[in-house]
Amino acid sequence: MNEPNPFTSQPTTADLEARESGAGRVPTAPPGELPAGGGKYPVPHHLSKVGLVNQTSRTYRYTFDEAVRHSRQNAVAILRDLVIRNALMTRWTPVVQLSWSLIPSDPTDNAQVEGAAKLTKVIERTPKLQDFFQALLWGEWFGRQGVSQTFEWVQVFDEQWLVVRDFKPINGDSLIARWSGDWGQLVNGQYDGDKEATDRGYAHFYTPEEREAVVVHTAPGEDSDFYDYELAGQIKGSGLRGHVYWTWWFRANFQALLADFSERFSQGIWIGWYEYENAESKQEMENTLAGYKNNRHLLFPRDQDGKTAYGLEVKEVGTANPQFIRDAIREMDELLHSYITGRSLNEVDVPVGGDGAGLVEDRISRQVKFSGKRLSETLTAEWLPVLAKYNTPGVPPPRFVFNIDAPNAGEVLGYARAIHELGGPIDLDHLYEVAGLPVPAADSMVASKLQPMSPMMDQAPPGVPVAADPQQAPPQPAPPQPSPQPAPTTPPVDQPQPTLLG
Repeated sequence: MNEPNPFTSQPTTADLEARESGAGRVPTAPPGELPAGGGKYPVPHHLSKVGLVNQTSRTYRYTFDEAVRHSRQNAVAILRDLVIRNALMTRWTPVVQLSWSLIPSDPTDNAQVEGAAKLTKVIERTPKLQDFFQALLWGEWFGRQGVSQTFEWVQVFDEQWLVVRDFKPINGDSLIARWSGDWGQLVNGQYDGDKEATDRGYAHFYTPEEREAVVVHTAPGEDSDFYDYELAGQIKGSGLRGHVYWTWWFRANFQALLADFSERFSQGIWIGWYEYENAESKQEMENTLAGYKNNRHLLFPRDQDGKTAYGLEVKEVGTANPQFIRDAIREMDELLHSYITGRSLNEVDVPVGGDGAGLVEDRISRQVKFSGKRLSETLTAEWLPVLAKYNTPGVPPPRFVFNIDAPNAGEVLGYARAIHELGGPIDLDHLYEVAGLPVPAADSMVASKLQPMSPMMDQAPPGVPVAADPQQAPPQPAPPQPSPQPAPTTPPVDQPQPTLLG
């Protein structure tokens, strides 16, 4: 009987138990040379909670964040809120616009340098690369997010390159996490591949071969309380949705209160009068007031003397209560936005250079750096090894790095100006590089405040003497002094004294 191929088949229970203990995550070592504790967790995570669920599929419960646990409908509806959407796009758009590069692990190895250059061109062929990055960044919201890819071989010069042909996002709520760390995806009953029953229906767990076509990006994991086993799955990624859910829930309820207040009291409180102990009169008044909302007509009967048993009194409602509700909603909007983006809605944006993404220094840039570096770690661990395996076999894959810590062009130019005014030397080539400007060629048309260093069109540089300038002319011999004259006999007329400019 042929043994199952471990690369294309599902792991056995013994394999899963080994991975759950942590033994499957350390390099195989000879007996007697294992790491401390035998390379295992002292207590497997799924056994560190008061409850144990899904023993058959060995998966975490689907309630891995507060939103899903409280209301499945709200967990979906929260993304229809433009305050949430705006905050997420404010945080992620600068990340996907960052420039990036591949760094070989050994820059002195020509094979690794050439391999990094080749893989750079392979990645640049990915269609809608910014969308690829943004699809993965949704892992920060859900706690986990996947991207499923298809590949194709293309002819490039005399070589065959494996490139990404197409990709599709995998919603984070569709991903299933096993205790072992293996990932699966929810499927319906029509799926004809391997599938297992979970607490959310059927799921297909990826084989190692299929895993090469899937990139999974997760948020930082959190360990739930011992008694809160329903949230144990957030160890595989605790997303922003679970963090902001209850604040958003209170805000949604305050919005409902404001809408209800507007509907009930925007036109004041109406008090209608009808004939005492007359049920028919009361019903007529109710119909009249109800009809006013649709037809905007109020009709009250009266006799020839102008007397009537009916009447209407409108009392205006104060604005303090709705203003309080609006202020509370505004404060919660501010809190949600600042938590997601790391900045305040009322702060003035100060654009800085360096990465071309228009970041705001020391505020939103902190979240952009955090998101960018974590995404680059996922791409380095899950994406590049696959591309390198088929495009540069035998060469260690490089690291994917977003160019986040580039120099701040505005600050560098400001310091350079101050140093120049103090008389210090400045490296212009470096300033051109920091500012992202090309060095002007000899025949380029330029705009400059620098004075020419050679005479052009009857001009001379400062400090070069010319014949027409008596102050800059060389000294001449003193003229002979006239003989002394006798003092005049009449008082002299006052003459103006010469000045330095006379």
